[in-house]
Order: sequence, then C-alpha cells, then structure tokens
Amino acid sequence: MNKRLWYINAILAVLFALILVSYLAGLPGYPSSARFSEQGRSQSNSGATEGDSESLTITASREFSYWLDPPPAYGKVKVTIEPAEAVEAGAQWRAGGKSWLASGDESDNIKPGKATISFKSVKGWLSPSATAEIEKDKVVEITAVYAVPPKGTVQVSFLPEDVLEHGPGWKLDGSDWLENGQESEKTAVGSYKLSFKEISGWDSPEVSVNIEEDKVSEISAEYKLIHYGYIDIEAGEGAQPEQGQWRINGGEWLSYGVEGQKVRLGEYKVSFKPVEDWKEPAELVLNISEEKTYSEVASYEPIPYGQISVSILPADDERISSAQWKLDSGEWLNPGEMAEKVTLGSHTISFKDIAGWQKPSSIEVNLESQDSFEFSGEYSRLKPPGPKFIIRSVIETGGGKGVAFTSPKVGYKVGEEIEGYKLIYVGLGKVILEKEGFEYELEVVETSPLKGSQNAKQPPVPNKIPDKNRGNQPKPGATMPEVINRVPGFNRHNR
Repeated sequence: MNKRLWYINAILAVLFALILVSYLAGLPGYPSSARFSEQGRSQSNSGATEGDSESLTITASREFSYWLDPPPAYGKVKVTIEPAEAVEAGAQWRAGGKSWLASGDESDNIKPGKATISFKSVKGWLSPSATAEIEKDKVVEITAVYAVPPKGTVQVSFLPEDVLEHGPGWKLDGSDWLENGQESEKTAVGSYKLSFKEISGWDSPEVSVNIEEDKVSEISAEYKLIHYGYIDIEAGEGAQPEQGQWRINGGEWLSYGVEGQKVRLGEYKVSFKPVEDWKEPAELVLNISEEKTYSEVASYEPIPYGQISVSILPADDERISSAQWKLDSGEWLNPGEMAEKVTLGSHTISFKDIAGWQKPSSIEVNLESQDSFEFSGEYSRLKPPGPKFIIRSVIETGGGKGVAFTSPKVGYKVGEEIEGYKLIYVGLGKVILEKEGFEYELEVVETSPLKGSQNAKQPPVPNKIPDKNRGNQPKPGATMPEVINRVPGFNRHNR
C-alpha cells in the first residue's frame, strides 16, 4: 500500500515539473526548445521509475536556472589576409585590442555589435581597415587585402668633387651602400632620411628626401671639409707646480709643454687643475676661427700664507687645562700651538666652552702679510652657587672674629670650612664665607646677645660652667676665645 502511494506521488511531481517547464517556455527570454529528449517524455508518460523521475526533476531545475541567469552572449570573427606576400611579410590582425592573430585565425569571444578590426603595419604595404558586425553564437568571416603602395626612386650626387676620391656613399632605408649618381630601388612614397659614409676630415651631409609616386627624386649631398686650428698652453716665468695641468672643454688633463692640440674651428674653454698651495690660472675662452696655432701663457701662482698662534689665560691654571682654540671652522688647537698656512684676509678665532668658566669672546683678525701673528684670550671664572645652609646664630669676639652656628650645637670658628666654604668673617648681623676666590655674605637668622671686644666686660658665662673641678676654671688673663670654647652646649666635636 505504501509503495503504491509513493509511485503515485512521484508521477504527480514529474507531471507538475513538465507542466511548469512547458508554461515557462513561452515566456520572453526563455529557450524556445525544451531540453528534454523524446525518450524522456515517453518514459514519463508510461510509468517512470524512481531514478528517471529524479533525473527529470534535476534537468527541469537546471533549465529554470538557465532562464533566470542566462550565460553571456558572444560571437567570433575570422579574418583572412591577402595577398600571400603580405602574410609572408608579417601581416596580422586583431579585434578588440587583443593579441595579434595570423591570417585564418578566429578571435576569442566578442560581444555582439560592431567591432573594429585593426591590422599590423608591414613595410612596403598599405594596411587595410575593416569592421565586423558580431552576432551571438556566430562566426563572422572577413577577407582583408593589403595593398601595394605607390613607389618612386632616389638618385644622389655628391659635392664637392674633391670628396669623390675618398669614396663617398649613401643608402636609403637600410639598403646597400650606393655610389655617386646611382639610383635606388623603387621605394614606397614618403619621407626618408638618407645615410652617408663617414670620411675622415669631412663632415657627412644631413639630407632627407620625399619620394613621390613614379618619380626619381634627384638629391645633391655635400660633404664639408673640416678646418682645424691648434691650442697651445705655455707656463709663464718662475717656478710652477709639477701637478699643474690644463684641459679643453672638460676633456682629458694635459701637462704643460705638450704638443698643440688639434681642434675644429669654434669656441673653446680652457680650465686648469687645482693644486694644493697654488692658485690656478683663470679659465680661458678661445675662439678658434683660423687654421693656425693659438698660444696662451697661463701660470700658477703660489698662495701667500701667514701663521697664527694663541695663548690662553690664566696660564698654568689646571682648572682650564682643557681650554683650546680654533681658526674659522678648523680643528681645535692647544694654547701656543701654531696654525700654519693661513691665507691672507679675514679670519675668526674662537674658544672652547669649559664648565664653570666664561670663555673669551671671538677674535676677528685680518692677515695682510706673510708673517706670524700672536693673540691671546682670557677665561673668567664663573661664581659658584652660594651655600645652601643657614647661620642660626653667632658669637662675636670682635674684629670680625667669633663663632657661627649652623645648629644649636654645631659651630665654626673663623678660618674653618663649612661644607666647602671658608668662614672669614663673623659679625652680629652677618657672616662672610669664601670659596675659590669668591665671597658670599649670609644673614644670621638669630643674633646672640653675647659679644666680646677689647673694651667689653667679660661675660658671666664662664662662672656658670658646671665643673666640679675648680682647678679647671679660667686662669687670670685668659683670652676671650679660650673662654668661649667653654660655653655650655658648644661641642666642637659635634661639628
């Protein structure tokens, strides 16, 4: 029962597919002929098997897809070229800008419509022109004929007669060499440039010819005799460098004393090779207008030099042992070192930077003679930064003497150093310190009321010094600093 139902459903599906395809076949753009074979139709009507129904269904689906998205429409073109001589000479064709094809070849697919056929240029032939109306799924055949162009000849006569004995020759468009008065083979009409044999001492002609149909083009070609002059450069009196040389128009370098150089008539520039310590001659411009020797004197001149040395101050100061100087943009030189070969004229002396010092200003000098010149430059010490500590209080003993305290228990006497600064003055309102020859004045944060001087009374401080040993009391006539050293709270070892 189930098997019979399956067959009925398969037959109905095939019939539906056939009806759909038959309906669509009448729509625009769909293939006019069905893609089924008659055998397939008879099988579908006489009881299709399972495999047959599946095949027909797939075929119907493909036909439907073909209708929805048909393949591109193309055509082809085939060109036959005549005559055979043109084909042998290299005649070819192409359509649509593709590669060149030989006579009888078919093009690749070309879209329907008018297509232009182009032809390769062949020497001695006139290329044809053609168009083709391309149709879908068809090969359009065309015959194209290369034509023989009209031709003419050329005849050349040489001038002057003197050149004939040197065997002049000419040729046209790659032909063999022809002699005076000979006529060329027939050549396609058009404009051509003639070629001529080279003859020593003569300038070859430069001639173009226009060949006309069935005519002999008579041409006169004139060789021109080359005229020469000579250039000779001589050195003047006095010593000259062995390396001194000259050349013409940037050519090879030549030494003094060589034989005069043969040149054609015209204008020339003579230049000279640079030589160390010598000033080369100025460039010469010579107009060689006759067949003769043109002699010129051109001498090198020694370059005058002076000498410069520079001393640096303060002398023998180890702190500026790295000080140096230089001339213009030259190398750095040590103090007293000599700069030799200094050209006369203006120069600049400059000095090297040294940390902590102000270098000398640059010196502008003008050398006017070949002598030795001495100059000097002095470095100035830049003041180091001031101390970062503060003075909290002082005890003055008179005359700028006393003790300065940086903390309640740390004090310094005049002459001692505080963090690299030497204490040189102690007053009630200020102290003065010294470092590397520079003085620094600091204000006192808290001024002590204690003050000692020659006329001042002895302060009662010593009487209050706690000490069980009375034998350690100050002796009569003791100086003030000894008393101060025993002020309570002041411990020199705490510094």
